[in-house]
Amino acid sequence: MYLGLRKVRSAGRNSGSVEVTLPVQLSVLEGVECRLMLRDSPRPELVLELELGEVHAFFREMWGKTALGLAEADDIGDFSTGDFVLALFGSPRAPDRPLLTYSDGLVAMRSQPTSPSKPLGEPGPSDLDPGSEAVSRVIGALGAAAGYRLGLTRAFAQGFGDALGYLVTGSASGPGADFERGTAHQAFLEGRGSVALPAGAIPFLSPFEDRTWQMAQSGLARVFEQYQRWQADPALYQAARDRWYVALTLEMGVGASVYESITSSRRAS
Repeated sequence: MYLGLRKVRSAGRNSGSVEVTLPVQLSVLEGVECRLMLRDSPRPELVLELELGEVHAFFREMWGKTALGLAEADDIGDFSTGDFVLALFGSPRAPDRPLLTYSDGLVAMRSQPTSPSKPLGEPGPSDLDPGSEAVSRVIGALGAAAGYRLGLTRAFAQGFGDALGYLVTGSASGPGADFERGTAHQAFLEGRGSVALPAGAIPFLSPFEDRTWQMAQSGLARVFEQYQRWQADPALYQAARDRWYVALTLEMGVGASVYESITSSRRAS
C-alpha cells in the first residue's frame, strides 16, 4: 500500500528521536508497538513491523465468548486464524473467508467499558462507545466463521454472523440486510414473555462479559436454527423475506399491490 511521501524530522543531530507523520487512516495504530528494521540496499527501506499479538489475543478471547453464546447450538471448537482473512483494513472485494481486520480489533479493544455494566433490564444507553461498529464487525466475522463450522454455507453463514454482531451490539455494520436482522431479532425474543427489548441490541450487558453470552444462549440457538431451516429450504427463506418486506412496505404506507408488482418484476428478471 503506497502511502505517499513524508519527511523524517529529528529532535537534534545527537538525538535518536525522529518523527514521521503518517496518513490519517493509520491513526488507529497510535500506541501500537513496532519493530524497527532497516533494509540496506541500493534503495534502503525503513520498515515498521507491527506487533499485533495483543489483537490476536483479543480475537481469541472474543471467539471464546462467541462459543459460550452458541453453546446451545453446538460446539464451534477452538479459534484458528486459518478460518479468516486477516488484514490491517477492510477490502473492497468480499473475501472467500470471514474478514478480521486489525484496525477493527484495535478499536474494539479500546471500546471495552471501564465501569461495570448496568443490571439486567435497567433502561439506559448501551455500554459501548462509538467503537461499537468495530465490535459488531469483529463479532460478525467470528459468527460467520462459527456458522461455517456448524454447517452453514457462505451466504447463510455471513448472514448469521451479521445478525449475531447486530444482536449483541445493536450496531448494523456488516453485509447483512434489514430482513435478516429483523427476523433474527424476532427469533431471539421468542419465549421471553413480557420482557420487551428494543430492536437490535441485547441492551443489558456488555459483549465483553461472559454473562451477556450466557443469558443470550437460548435466543442465539433459535436464531441459528432459523438459518438452518432457511438453508434446508430456500423457498421458505424467500417466502419469509417477501412477507417481511410486504409488512414493511405496508407500514411505510405503500400499497401491497405496488410491492407485489415490484417483487414480481424482480423475480422475472
